Amino acid sequence: MTIYVDLLFLLNLIVNYLLLAAGGILRKRRLRRARLLAAAVVGALYGVFVFFPRMSVMAWGGLRLLTGAGLVAIAFPPKSPRGFLGDVGAFFAMLAAYGGGMYLFYAFTAAGAEMVYSNGVYYVDLPLWALLALSFGFYGVIRLIAFLQNRRAPRESFVDVELRCLGRYRALKGMTDTGNALQDPLTLAPVVIAETRALKGMLPDDLLDAAGGGAERLEEIAGRYGKLRCRLVPFRSVDGQSRMVLAVRPDWIRRLPDGEPVENVVLGLTDIPLSADGSFEILLHGGLWK
Repeated sequence: MTIYVDLLFLLNLIVNYLLLAAGGILRKRRLRRARLLAAAVVGALYGVFVFFPRMSVMAWGGLRLLTGAGLVAIAFPPKSPRGFLGDVGAFFAMLAAYGGGMYLFYAFTAAGAEMVYSNGVYYVDLPLWALLALSFGFYGVIRLIAFLQNRRAPRESFVDVELRCLGRYRALKGMTDTGNALQDPLTLAPVVIAETRALKGMLPDDLLDAAGGGAERLEEIAGRYGKLRCRLVPFRSVDGQSRMVLAVRPDWIRRLPDGEPVENVVLGLTDIPLSADGSFEILLHGGLWK
């Protein structure tokens, strides 16, 4: 069987991109196309070189694991060791599920009668249409699973809100989490969590940049913006990691279009996306409107 390098590279590129995106969706990570494409290119190059007889060292199991972890690091910059391990695990789970599905298709349809073994890697001569259909079909199934998971949240839990801070206003897409009972340890005020990218132009850039630094820059920021009464509050993000986030005291928050302003609230800032699909930018306290 003749294997064409350009076709092998293109197929690996597509499959790597879709598997990384599928893993990111299940992990609720923000999908950045440029990063996904860069990781897919690196993975495709690895997939091509591993077939060359003189590159047998690239088929070493440890190098495969390191390469996979490297692809994940390119696509989804690590925020914490625990979160990174979760991302890597999701990618390899997608890889195993996809590989198993492809083998079952090969075994039960008799498509792709030839199989090539090189440097510990099997290449099945499946028709191009089957490879593309299975790849995009697998990705579609993952998107459907994520969609159904998001649909579990009651429709009325999504709400538009208006936030005022430092005399500036910002309309945000919010989700009321009935399980969120986070309170400020000092004042017991309910805490809402917003993405820093959604607040650009409303809050100072240096304050938003400091949101990812935890306690390291609290004293500096607190002294510079005393009116905001900066403090730290504990928060568990969607990827399961617990951290202390920088929080400020806004003027008020209200439900659109005609809700009454709520002044007794604390605004936590996170640089981690709250939703994979951008359906909301601020996570609201379960008892905020009571």
